[in-house]
Amino acid sequence: MINDWLADKIQESVALPLFENCSAGFEQEADMLRDQALAEEYSIQNLRATCGGEIDVYLKERQNAGIKQESEKDL
Repeated sequence: MINDWLADKIQESVALPLFENCSAGFEQEADMLRDQALAEEYSIQNLRATCGGEIDVYLKERQNAGIKQESEKDL
């Protein structure tokens, strides 16, 4: 199921704050995610729907949520 697949991919890609809110980095990561989805026979439409729209925006939101969780742990 694409939800599980996406959760695994997100965990791999946004666990490390590589892009520091750089739009080009998130766009590049979204392109790679699209390619991986196609290679595993998921449709881009399904991937976008699962992401709630734009894939790069979803990646940025997930990374920001992860950073926020980590900073809250440190308090």
